[in-house]
Amino acid sequence: PNADPLTKVTIIPHGMAMGVTEQTPRDDHYTYTESYLKDRIKVMLGGRCAEKLVYGEVSTGAQNDLKEATTLVRRMIGQWGMSEKIGPMGLNIGEEHVFLGREMGQPREFSEKMAELIDAEIQSQLLSLEKATLDFLASHRDQLEALAKTVLKQETLSAEEIRDILEQMPKAPEPSKPIKSDLPDHG
Repeated sequence: PNADPLTKVTIIPHGMAMGVTEQTPRDDHYTYTESYLKDRIKVMLGGRCAEKLVYGEVSTGAQNDLKEATTLVRRMIGQWGMSEKIGPMGLNIGEEHVFLGREMGQPREFSEKMAELIDAEIQSQLLSLEKATLDFLASHRDQLEALAKTVLKQETLSAEEIRDILEQMPKAPEPSKPIKSDLPDHG
């Protein structure tokens, strides 16, 4: 709910990407909340998670999304202090310098032990976000399949077309409540 609105989905390759999910921000952003960033990462993991759910394995197709998700989590933890385990530290992590090697351009300002903790936290957060994405897609499997079938046929879907497809889907039934019996309890 915190991610940017969907603009379109296409399976037409763009550069190295096998397809694209395009989103347009509602407003100009100068700062980002943790919930916004996590939802953004879930969108990045969506294709990979859909493969895992539908085919039982992943392909190399989500390489760029996975790299971007990892970079964003690394920055959340190291630069913006968005980790309870690491704490409010603003470290030079995730900043890339084009003309300088990483080690030459930025001496590390934290211990090897802290580097290991950061790596473990990055992995933990990515796995947690992947699980949340898998759970979401599994609970909306019918919608996922309907969208996949249509995008395979049409190659590109606008936000409006996606909305139309989702609105045509039957709503999930409400969970039934147990019926209270008037019979005496003989336990």
